[in-house]
Amino acid sequence: MRAPASSKDERDIDQDDFDDRDPPDGRRMRRDGRHGSARGILPMKNEIIRLRHELHRLPELSGRERATALRLLEHFALLDPDDTVSGLGGHGLAFVFAGAAKGPTVLLRADLDALPITEAEGNPHRSENEGVAHLCGHDGHMTILAEVGRRIATKRPARGRVVLLFQPAEETGEGAAAVLADPAFAAVRHEPEFLAAVREIAGRWLAPHRRTTIVAEPEGTG
Repeated sequence: MRAPASSKDERDIDQDDFDDRDPPDGRRMRRDGRHGSARGILPMKNEIIRLRHELHRLPELSGRERATALRLLEHFALLDPDDTVSGLGGHGLAFVFAGAAKGPTVLLRADLDALPITEAEGNPHRSENEGVAHLCGHDGHMTILAEVGRRIATKRPARGRVVLLFQPAEETGEGAAAVLADPAFAAVRHEPEFLAAVREIAGRWLAPHRRTTIVAEPEGTG
């Protein structure tokens, strides 16, 4: 997550706002071809920091994470995943990166939604949606998983699959059940051998004043 910034290859993708586009037709988009490095990847620290700032400025409540999902779809489109599933349990997303050979499945999860809380003044990337804020860290969790996706895209697993899941409506407790009940999820889960949820991260990259040490914890332990 600390890759040096690129110079001439860096592209500014900051947006004034998200547009009103609907997700692409069809909930599944597949990539055919070789398992190699994706084209068009932006391997810079500045890009992933910008993504987190965008997500923080434009939080959405549980079940209403449409613009958040669209922004993540834009990010992952550059990474050329083997399979993309949108609309999981609402606005959930799953991105699948497959190795050249069969093997175990690893599923990593982050959450899309924000809280119905007004953010205090002082943050230069303060929420622009009045009464809604990412004060539970889900913007950071999504950004971590987005960077995991970038790194996996540059060096895919030799075997097996990695599934990156972005779950809607975590704060209401409804999103996980909705994703599990969605028939589209059955096609990507394949009983993963390891399942972890991004919860907190240590160090200066996300919160300089915090010294939290948990990066991910297996589901069912917390």
